[in-house]
Amino acid sequence: MITKDESKDEKKLSKKQLKKLKNNEGKAVVTEEAKTPAKEAAAAPVEKSPASAKADKKVQFAKNLEQGPTGPAKEQAEKAAGGVKVVQGVTIDDRKLGTGRTAKSGDKVGMRYIGKLQNGKVFDCKSSNKKGAPFTFKLGKGEVIKGWDIGVAGMAVGGERRLTIPAGLAYGSRGMPGIPANSTLIFDVKLLEIK
Repeated sequence: MITKDESKDEKKLSKKQLKKLKNNEGKAVVTEEAKTPAKEAAAAPVEKSPASAKADKKVQFAKNLEQGPTGPAKEQAEKAAGGVKVVQGVTIDDRKLGTGRTAKSGDKVGMRYIGKLQNGKVFDCKSSNKKGAPFTFKLGKGEVIKGWDIGVAGMAVGGERRLTIPAGLAYGSRGMPGIPANSTLIFDVKLLEIK
C-alpha cells in the first residue's frame, strides 16, 4: 500500500525518473559521481539494471576511444610488427611487416613515401611518392640520403615503416628547398618491390 508521503514524492519526479524507479524495482541507484568509499561499500550488493549496464558499456567504450593510438591496441600492434628500434642513429618504427625476402645492400627497391619535418609539415622538394611509378633506387649505394640506406634495409615487400632520420644522416647543415638546415626528417615508407 502506498502512503500519502510516498505518492507526493512520486508526483514530484519526472516521467523519466519514475521509469528508472520502476526499472530498478523501486531500489535507489547510486551514481558514480555520488559514490564515496562508504557509499561504495553499501552499493556493492545492489544489482545493476539493464539500463545502467548499457551505460557502463558506453563509458568503457568511450574510455577505449580516448586512449586512441597510444592505448593497448597500439602496444599489441607494435609487438606484432616489431616495435621501435634505433639502428645507427635512425629510429625505425615498423608499422606493418611485409612478407618474403628482405631488402639488402645492392638490391633495387621500389618505394612509396611521405616526408615530413618534426612539426608535421610535409616538405616541398619531392617530399612524397603516393601514386604513379614507385620511387626506385639501389639500396646501400649512396643514391639516397644515408638515413634511407640504413632505414630501408631489412624491409620485406609490403612492409611499412616510419623512419626518423637525424640531420647528420639527412641533409645536415646545407638543407634543401623546404627543408631548413639541421632538420630531423620523418619518412613514412612502404616497400613495394625488390628487384
